Amino acid sequence: MFRRATLGALLCSLVFPLTAGASPADDKLGEAYAKAAPGEKLAMIAVAKADNVLDHKESSASVAELSLAHVKQGETPEARLELLGELRKTAEEKLKEVNAQRKEEKKRWASLIEPDSNLQLGVALDYIATTAKAKPTLEALGCLALVRESTSWTAHHKLVLAVAQEAFSRDAAFLEADLAGKLTMIKNCAEDRAMLSDHERSYLENAVLCEWMSAELVGGKKAGDVAAELKTLKDRKQICFFTYSWANRMLESLKEIRGED
Repeated sequence: MFRRATLGALLCSLVFPLTAGASPADDKLGEAYAKAAPGEKLAMIAVAKADNVLDHKESSASVAELSLAHVKQGETPEARLELLGELRKTAEEKLKEVNAQRKEEKKRWASLIEPDSNLQLGVALDYIATTAKAKPTLEALGCLALVRESTSWTAHHKLVLAVAQEAFSRDAAFLEADLAGKLTMIKNCAEDRAMLSDHERSYLENAVLCEWMSAELVGGKKAGDVAAELKTLKDRKQICFFTYSWANRMLESLKEIRGED
């Protein structure tokens, strides 16, 4: 009987189909590598690349095979995401120990080679889709905390922002809120629920502030007055550093353009 593949398995197979035979790391790193746990293997590949035992292509291929094989052991989307997070965390911890010793020996720093971003995104998307469902609410997107914990920022940044933006755009309470209310909801999702980094948070805050600043200027306020109100928002920690810097630079330029004192 035909069994329909899960979204996660399908995405993984599209990203990195398993290849037959040993990886370059299996061939070159010997028995110690063969006996090591997956996270330790990921660290060993990084060290081998730093020492030119594996070149870029070989190390990337080895990480790809190792990561996919490890993640596919998970029977559910959540289990696969947790396995990915555990793999990365173990490798980071091992490399921290290894690099402390390498520093004393004046050896080159060994940097973590992340599992391919597409693999990380496939695992994350499967988890979000099955956990938060279609058209997720802000409440359901509390699952983004585990996505952010288990994957690299460079991999998950756009995905997290995309699903969060859509959820905010559908949320009735957010749409009806005033400036303070909207900023509070965004801050809560970022700081209290760990759904967003300050980078993702800033995109949402930028949109809210752009509408507010435009209304203030159309209403007759000077750019300097709006900048003063913006600083109050920053001092009250209602907006993050990135948001304040972006908006304040705009207003300072506008002051110069208008010739305001």
